[in-house]
Amino acid sequence: MRTLLYLARKKPDLWESHIDELEDTLGRLLNVIDDIFDMTKLQDNNLTLNIQQIDLKTFMPMIFDGVIPHLQDKHTPLRQEFTADALPVNIDFTYFGRACDKLLTFVSDFGEPNHDIVFHVERQGTADQPVACIELCSTGLHFKPEDIPEMFSPFHQVSEGNILNSGLNLAIARQIILLHEGTLIAANDAANGSCFRMT
Repeated sequence: MRTLLYLARKKPDLWESHIDELEDTLGRLLNVIDDIFDMTKLQDNNLTLNIQQIDLKTFMPMIFDGVIPHLQDKHTPLRQEFTADALPVNIDFTYFGRACDKLLTFVSDFGEPNHDIVFHVERQGTADQPVACIELCSTGLHFKPEDIPEMFSPFHQVSEGNILNSGLNLAIARQIILLHEGTLIAANDAANGSCFRMT
């Protein structure tokens, strides 16, 4: 930002282009600050979730509404595969929605365009204790094996500098799922590309 301000003063005729770059840089900086605040809050032992029972099939399309325009910009179709059964889950839908949004944003940012993203939801477990199993996959996404053990560590960057982000998206998503007594892992799948799997 200092460099851009310096150039703006030196070359005022290019002021508009410098302003655009400053706004872009400021936006990224604000995202980093927001993510750091989120991570700090999620690690607070006094954090209380507002747990409610909802049908996951009804809830998930609301999550997709916010990210679909971003996916369309990248020409990345989102395919939804939901179980036919009702799937009641106990979640804080604000935080859980944020975790899903972080994962979808990651897959969109790091996946190649023109590859389907598949969001698969099914019911497992027993009739008395159903378990929601969610899989988010893309054939346009390929995790490096050496990245997988560290992917959910705060500030770990899985790219080689091509994508600028806080390095906290996956750490935030996993912390939220852990607070819901669930699991979140990353894996490579020969048929479906790279996947995130939540229970």
